[in-house]
Amino acid sequence: MASSPTYWLKVAFGLAVTLVALLLFLHLALLLVGLVLLGYLGLRLAEKVMGPGTRIRLDPVILARSLGNWLAMRIAKGGR
Repeated sequence: MASSPTYWLKVAFGLAVTLVALLLFLHLALLLVGLVLLGYLGLRLAEKVMGPGTRIRLDPVILARSLGNWLAMRIAKGGR
């Protein structure tokens, strides 16, 4: 069984699919980290532009409500 060509073809295909899935997951994870870092740096730049002593606070409740409202509007419009 282990010496048949179709067995090794299936093993190679399974490994290839697994590798592609792992690379896709890693790519998406790094993209998410990059977006978060870009947002953080954007906030720090906005604080510098607004002047000394300015501190922009991110309230998780307000962020969650904003995201919820945005999602509700997208659903209400039918995804447009």
